[in-house]
Amino acid sequence: SDPALEAAFRNVDFRRAMSHLVDREAIIELVYGGSATPMYSNVYTVLDYWVNPDVTKYEYDPEQALALLNGIGYDDRDGNGVLEDADGNELSFTLATNAGNNQREQLIQIFADSAREVGVDVQTQPIEFSLLVDQLLSEGDDRPFDAILIGLVGGSRDYPFGNNVIPCGGNLHMYNTSGACLSPQELLIEKLYYEGRQTLDTPTARDIGLELQETQAQLQPIIYTVSPAQHYSWLNTVGGEHPSDLINAIVGAREFELTYVK
Repeated sequence: SDPALEAAFRNVDFRRAMSHLVDREAIIELVYGGSATPMYSNVYTVLDYWVNPDVTKYEYDPEQALALLNGIGYDDRDGNGVLEDADGNELSFTLATNAGNNQREQLIQIFADSAREVGVDVQTQPIEFSLLVDQLLSEGDDRPFDAILIGLVGGSRDYPFGNNVIPCGGNLHMYNTSGACLSPQELLIEKLYYEGRQTLDTPTARDIGLELQETQAQLQPIIYTVSPAQHYSWLNTVGGEHPSDLINAIVGAREFELTYVK
């Protein structure tokens, strides 16, 4: 319903600028106490075989973010500290997350503070989780949100690209619910997804996955923030845990059916 804001979000340099405003190191220290790693692609960092180590990274750089925004026509024309487009529309949007999740509430506030420093007015909005999901999954021309911070679980070790997230038309293809790919890059991402899914050669599938991540990084339809770490502990009287080199956030620490008291 806001053509000016729609024009901003559909501009790839705007999305790249927003990624440059995510202070991932500050989030890691202030929100997760150092127990997280920066994330720049859709593959969980624990699945290191599949992560593209050379993926384009829009690291925290407010000056570069402002340069990108200036380059697409945003400037503080009236001197009030907020950027405007050529028609005087202020660059202002709302970033929502689920209320009660203290870590995510802190995260959106850190982002909002960074954005305001370069003249992007970001209003934070913690809301009830079911309402957040309803907004995220909404369809049509006037979806009831600007931007949402949320976390997804899942992703397998054999092919860590979600079949309901990556292809156009998936119910969690969150940035485009039209059911059809809207850009050449989006179409390429879908094509790569199916090519990698259908090959039986793991190294070939990995190469395709690396290209998929790079294409998505260039497009920045979803901005990734950080990947929290998990730490496991148990009583020494309990047995059945996996070998230490197998334990991770995907596999977990044990199969409960195989747990026993020593």
